Amino acid sequence: MQRARLFCLVALVLLTAAALGAQTISKEDQLTLQAPTFSGATGLFDIVTGDTLKRGDWSFSTYFNEYTYLAGHAPELQPPSTREGQDMDYLQSEFTASIGYGLTDRWELTLGMPYVTLDQNAGDLAGYINGYPYAGKFTENDIGNLRVATKFGLVNSDTNKLALSAFWDVNTGHEDSGIATGRPEYGAGLHWTSGMVTASAGYFMRPDRRAITSPEGLDFEMSDEINLGVALNYPLSHFSPTSWITELNSTVYTGGERAPDDLVEIGTGIRHWFGDSGWGMSALVRSNLTIATSSNADGVGLGYGFGVHYAPTHLGPVALPPPPAPVPVPEPPPPAPAPVEPPPEPVAAPRAPQEILSTDIMFDEASARLTNIAKAQLDDVALRMKSEPAATAMVSGYTDGTEKTGEGNDLDRRRAEAVRDYLVSRHGIDASRITTEAKGTGSRSANVKLIVP
Repeated sequence: MQRARLFCLVALVLLTAAALGAQTISKEDQLTLQAPTFSGATGLFDIVTGDTLKRGDWSFSTYFNEYTYLAGHAPELQPPSTREGQDMDYLQSEFTASIGYGLTDRWELTLGMPYVTLDQNAGDLAGYINGYPYAGKFTENDIGNLRVATKFGLVNSDTNKLALSAFWDVNTGHEDSGIATGRPEYGAGLHWTSGMVTASAGYFMRPDRRAITSPEGLDFEMSDEINLGVALNYPLSHFSPTSWITELNSTVYTGGERAPDDLVEIGTGIRHWFGDSGWGMSALVRSNLTIATSSNADGVGLGYGFGVHYAPTHLGPVALPPPPAPVPVPEPPPPAPAPVEPPPEPVAAPRAPQEILSTDIMFDEASARLTNIAKAQLDDVALRMKSEPAATAMVSGYTDGTEKTGEGNDLDRRRAEAVRDYLVSRHGIDASRITTEAKGTGSRSANVKLIVP
């Protein structure tokens, strides 16, 4: 009851922090946020993701978790008063601390150390836990094995991440109990993350328990484990940066003696980061579906977990809001009317327009495309027009002598327009100073005349 109250208090604090500390972070950026798993490797809750710490990054975590597990079958250990066919379930509580470091942008190293408590309150059940026999009520506490783990990113794109992990459980726990076996243990896994989805697969190799650590004085063959998991990491936009994480884990026991039933467990909870500081909190509830759906189990398989963790966010600076629109400046008052000037003296009549240049621009047969020679001629025309700002140009286009005129046969017009467009686009001549006309059949040319008033 006290543990349940503590979990509810932590969940309430976490939800309050999510509501009060909401910060606008996009879902895409939120999916890049990282945190240690319960074992220390970068990931979600129990499931390791394809992400890794970057070079020089440190991560830290402290978690408390309570699991409900089934013990291995032990009918020979059960007292005469036992419930026939009943499997023993027990609580396993773990307080873990971990530290991680990014060796490169794709390679991390982590250490995790648990303090484990095993607890069973039923007095008429028996079973094997990690190859160690238990019967009746018991409570046992001890340090578990130190887990040294590493993970290397094989694929590290914006949309897909694939990593290979390996770990070594160093024998640091007490050997005369079900908390540790007295032998080092090993494992490896493959982890894939794409957006909100993560899938993980691993193999846990467990050496036989030695006779000196077995109460029966015999070597005990331990079962290896195949671990499979899939998870959904969904960013909550109303409580950014907070994610709702749901995991489905399965453990299949292979070989060995007195292995428990295969484990299927589901957990769901939230993870909240305090802005972009890297610090965050996590809380979840879980159910051991093997126990919940078994008629041979005594409990319902519920558990929970919560903790505090740190890992750098690597978020860029938050975009500043756009500057306010400038205040419109009032227009100045209109100037005072100029004094009336006396009428100008009569001027002489304007002289007649004068032609100052006439040149023929030649085209290839049946073509309106300017040749290099034609462009050189037009460069001279443009130079003259720039030196005579008052001059205007009349461009007369002609078709080839064999081409018909009329609709659809407008080679004369296209040649004249090609000359005009070149002067405008190439030399910046004002188009209003150029007049074009289609003259019909003639020579393969366009005639350009410059006229000044």
